[in-house]
Amino acid sequence: MAIANALSEDAVLFNAYVGTHRTDAAGMRGLVFRLRPQVKKAPTNVLLLTALAGALLHAGDVNAGTEKLEAAYRLRDYAPYACLAEIASLHSGIGEYERASELFRQVTSGTLEPSVVANSAFHSLASGDLGMLEAALALAEPFQLKVMSNIVTAKEILAQNKLLDSLAGHQYVVRSVLTGHRCFYSFRVSDEGGEQPFISYDHFVVGDRKVRSRLSIQLFDALFDYYEAQGQDGGAFVSVLVDDILPMEMVG
Repeated sequence: MAIANALSEDAVLFNAYVGTHRTDAAGMRGLVFRLRPQVKKAPTNVLLLTALAGALLHAGDVNAGTEKLEAAYRLRDYAPYACLAEIASLHSGIGEYERASELFRQVTSGTLEPSVVANSAFHSLASGDLGMLEAALALAEPFQLKVMSNIVTAKEILAQNKLLDSLAGHQYVVRSVLTGHRCFYSFRVSDEGGEQPFISYDHFVVGDRKVRSRLSIQLFDALFDYYEAQGQDGGAFVSVLVDDILPMEMVG
């Protein structure tokens, strides 16, 4: 979500970041090059900090991106609506779900933007916050957003496979394994080809093939143990809720 009628240089750069596709790593690296000297000159400018944090994360620098995001969060009270919504989305991407939920509740409590409502719904599925998910679905209804049909379908898939109540725990396990590695995630629902529909999360992480393999094994084992501890088949999630760990090299 961009800032309307942007005239100042910080707003122009923020809008340039928002207008860059999240999987355009080369574009994000270019923005990092443009934003770093501006942040150095204005280290408490929340627009610039947020844009730099997002550009770093989507370019694959999880440590520097997280550091700048922390700085932006500390200045959240000075962030305009669009910036605050982006801070929320970035926190969701790295697995800081509590902060993301706090911020999404704030930006969906007054004036509503369709894209922000949709992002709050995506976050709700990623964090397993079913209360927020219901709230986002209700808020989105007047907008008739096409993208929300994926959210509704995902909820139906989880309910049909008796996994809805396990979602929060599932996502907690994912976060515990991937924190410090994941730069961001993307979400999709596959219901084509007549096969059983499933929900897929692509987790873009920093690390070579050995690191990604270790994370994949660790994540599968932890999820298997979680479902068994819930009295369910340990592999109940395998064909329904898919977590793919992908290298940042696939971005862009």
